[in-house]
Amino acid sequence: MTAALLGWLGTAGTLAAYGLLWRGRLTSTSRRYALLNLVGGLLAGTASGLYGAWPSAASNFIWAALGLHSMLARGVGVGGGEFDKATADEAVQRGSLASVA
Repeated sequence: MTAALLGWLGTAGTLAAYGLLWRGRLTSTSRRYALLNLVGGLLAGTASGLYGAWPSAASNFIWAALGLHSMLARGVGVGGGEFDKATADEAVQRGSLASVA
């Protein structure tokens, strides 16, 4: 039961990210898009692992890693706004981030 709930929530999250992107509600550079993919991939990957579906688990964890990479490479944060290099550069100057990729 838990695995099924995790799987459905993860699937809903990644499909929501895609649907919102497709409808223009999110952009591919938004923090919310990256976060939905990160969390959706983690939930679906965990569910797949609990079911023993290792290829599915691996692909979902890779998807989550891409979401995490997107967040870390462009600036950490969970707000819905765009990743903005100028904002990230300001954070570096304040000492909030060590570097910006």
